Amino acid sequence: MTRLFIEGREVALPSDLVLDFYSQNPFFTKNGDYTFDMDIDLAHPNNRLIYQSINRLDVTKRPTNRSAVLMCGPMEIIRGTEVILSIEDNIAKIQIVGGNSELNYLSGGEQTLRQLDLGNVTVSSSEQNNLNRVYPNVNHVCCPVLSERGTYDISGFTDKNDVLYNELEWDTRNGYVYKENTQMVTQPFLLYCIDRVVAALGYTIVENILLNDDLACRLIVVNGIKSSQLNRILPKWKVDEFLTEIEKFFNVIFFVDQTNKEVRILRVYDYYTNTPIQEIDDEDLIDYGEKKYDQEESLYITYNNINYNLPSSKWYRYQYLSNDIKEKCEQKNITSGEIESIVITNEPYTLWNVTDFGVKIVQSQLQETNGTFVWWKIADMLGPVVDDNSDNECELKIIPAEIFANNIWTESADFGGTKYYTGWLTHAVPVIANVKEAETQKFLYQEIENGVQEEESDDSHIFISIYLGLKPYLYSAIDDVEQPGVESILIPHAIAFPYIIHKNRLSGGSKITKYDTNLTLSIKPDVGSGTWSRYYASNIQVDTKTEYVFQFRSDRIYDSKSIFLIRNKKYYCKELHYTINAEGLEKIVEGTFYLIP
Repeated sequence: MTRLFIEGREVALPSDLVLDFYSQNPFFTKNGDYTFDMDIDLAHPNNRLIYQSINRLDVTKRPTNRSAVLMCGPMEIIRGTEVILSIEDNIAKIQIVGGNSELNYLSGGEQTLRQLDLGNVTVSSSEQNNLNRVYPNVNHVCCPVLSERGTYDISGFTDKNDVLYNELEWDTRNGYVYKENTQMVTQPFLLYCIDRVVAALGYTIVENILLNDDLACRLIVVNGIKSSQLNRILPKWKVDEFLTEIEKFFNVIFFVDQTNKEVRILRVYDYYTNTPIQEIDDEDLIDYGEKKYDQEESLYITYNNINYNLPSSKWYRYQYLSNDIKEKCEQKNITSGEIESIVITNEPYTLWNVTDFGVKIVQSQLQETNGTFVWWKIADMLGPVVDDNSDNECELKIIPAEIFANNIWTESADFGGTKYYTGWLTHAVPVIANVKEAETQKFLYQEIENGVQEEESDDSHIFISIYLGLKPYLYSAIDDVEQPGVESILIPHAIAFPYIIHKNRLSGGSKITKYDTNLTLSIKPDVGSGTWSRYYASNIQVDTKTEYVFQFRSDRIYDSKSIFLIRNKKYYCKELHYTINAEGLEKIVEGTFYLIP
């Protein structure tokens, strides 16, 4: 006998009940378990109580997010959330969603991150102590970020009139401390944002494979929003868009346990590790199956062709060189020790490969008050992954923030005892993405008439950088005198990839610094041990355009995440379709599968 319980109370079901139940594999569909529409008779006195007389015209509120359990005898078919679709003629049409379908329901629709209560990331008196810590030890960090770029004067040693948030200054007794009047802006860790979004949806993350990933734990959301509310720091994305972009960027899947309201974040390529095999006996097969070609692409994400959705600003144009540009270039090798000897007028269209660093650079000219100087820029670090043999595409909207080599003029600074230093010191800082500033209101009536004006982030992207913590300055003296102690002075650095070029004041040229090549946001396979090898290279390849459909007899519910053995061939399961009547589970199951090569 089929029975339905809403919030623990049994609903009276119609005697002619016929119900479709689907168990879908979230690996391919991003869904879980769900039923099709089910009619509930509100004229029944018990049902009227459970549904709070919502068929009456004077009742304007409907119950939401109520627990639902559908049973066939002792067998639990689905446990999840009830969705009331409509009320008409004393009939309530409902649906039950469970697993990933339940999470999709709670995060779906028009609900945005801005509408969720994600808590605060408030600046505290302990920020100084957090500068060398990453997630999960801290939820955010106040690393210096560049908010406004000034003009650079190499001759006057006045440096840029850059505006930094979270700006630090040297204190002889305490090391580097935040300037007294600097604007403090929190940079939350991306993994913390994930945790807060999932919690706001009513779930708990009980396993997160990304916590074992040093790169993932260092990613901060670069922003200039002067608010402690996390839902204002993040873009105004829909919740399901945010979760999808996270899955794409890290190549993970959110696996939902609807019974315990728990979420596991797993690598896609680990999804089928140690997966049980369900064998369908030949005598249970009703037919030989059907093969369907040229099916629409499923939601299964493949990574043969990957690209960042990059803005069109100058820094990003250097990091993604178009094919048209590359075709015009002559590519040559060079060592880092030779870069000062190259004159741009002699090599106007050359893309240089620095062999001892493994990075490409381009010469440009720096216009200053006392002349024109040769300047080098790193190039082509954020280009796409291209596979000419595949037509699938994956575009990422979580993208690296621009990184800038910020210069600090230090004059006669006491670095301990006799270790005085005068000169330029450089560190890598992220550049704040485009932020729409709030309009200043002078009078109360303007606030009333125009509404409260708030800063808004760039809603097209989430900008991230790799927070390295406290690292030595990039040394850049003004003379040949070795000034001891500077290399021991630590200051926060944040990067997008393992290289940065900064100005060498002595020669008016450039210097390249190399960081850990395992820490990079370049998706190109030939750049360090970065995101390609870390997230995408081991992905499972499945032909989702060819589907195999089998009907077979069964008196139980199978796990759609299993591997199925049918006529001595192994298949991944896309979905299983069951039919339920008032008496219980019908014996015929229809499954849709993908052949395992």
